[in-house]
Amino acid sequence: MKKYIALFLIIALLSQSAYGLTFTDLAPAEWAEPYIVDLAEMGIVNGYRDNTYRPLESVSHYAAILVVYRALDAQGLVDADVVKWVNRYHSVLSEYDVPSWPELDEAVAYAIEKRIIAPADLRDFMIDGAHVAIPRQKMALYMGRAWNEFLGEDMQRSAGLPFRDLAEIDAICAPSIALLYRHGIIAGDDKGYFNPGDSLNRAALAKLLITGIAELVATENVENRNVLAYVAYKLAETNKITFYDLTSDTKSYFEEINEDVEIVVDGKLATFEDLQNGQNVVLTYANDKLKRVRVGDYAKVVDGDILSGIITDKVDFKGARYLYIVDGDSGELFFYQLSDDVSMMRAGEKTSFEVLRIGDRIRYTLRDGGQIETIRY
Repeated sequence: MKKYIALFLIIALLSQSAYGLTFTDLAPAEWAEPYIVDLAEMGIVNGYRDNTYRPLESVSHYAAILVVYRALDAQGLVDADVVKWVNRYHSVLSEYDVPSWPELDEAVAYAIEKRIIAPADLRDFMIDGAHVAIPRQKMALYMGRAWNEFLGEDMQRSAGLPFRDLAEIDAICAPSIALLYRHGIIAGDDKGYFNPGDSLNRAALAKLLITGIAELVATENVENRNVLAYVAYKLAETNKITFYDLTSDTKSYFEEINEDVEIVVDGKLATFEDLQNGQNVVLTYANDKLKRVRVGDYAKVVDGDILSGIITDKVDFKGARYLYIVDGDSGELFFYQLSDDVSMMRAGEKTSFEVLRIGDRIRYTLRDGGQIETIRY
């Protein structure tokens, strides 16, 4: 049965004015006190007029969208175009009578623009004037989609979740839960359950957000988002290129190749003129800014040597199989397409691509041309 939260409690929770950072009622969730205080000091949540925080009360959908937005904004990650988006979605905000909390219009417009939610989702945020409490899996859905704007991972991946109640997790939420789990942002209870349908309380929300913010800060300066793509359209007169993502039917990237973008062809520095329509490339992004275009050097060529590394991603797309491997010696990221005749052995027994897992430490050899020949682990 759905749980509801009274409107006046939500308004008090998210009032822009802080009524003091010394909360008087944190004893029932003493473990969460450091997270709650940090969030309050960052202006992401506030307490009530009586200096309470009410850590065991449930969080509503609107409150969840707002604190996710504020968490990103506190890190300087919200696009300045958000005001334009409020105007763009004005009719949606009016149709669903979005509450007039400070910053909520901006938060909802941001969430719609970034496809964290769809406009139609708003119809389930309130029922008969009462706010609907957000289940744990829905909070993970919104947060995972929001965080992945900056983590840049494949949101089709949902394998590897260890929860005993995995069958109860909605399919649409599983990839976001898997993303947050891989980054250590969420975990199950001490019995191994995720409890996807349970409502999220304010204490758990505080830990979730502070842990998530810490992960964003840790990855903010890492140039480690690599995209396998191909050159679709090259506009020579403007130095702009449309790249199509090889692992997706829908993703494309329209980029200006200016002096800040390094071009590497077969291991050597090159220029815009060396890029040709139809070439397969690896695009390297730092914080969503294109930094490098590589052609031909995305596989390590050490014929005959036994190499070691850790699998950081795997893709099975339209029958083609790919591995991202961090080299055990240099720490550099390499990308390989696997042929059908790759020999894979686990503990001396034949295995398959489907059995490989993110985080597996493997030994592998390469054949002529840099393709993987064998995998052992």
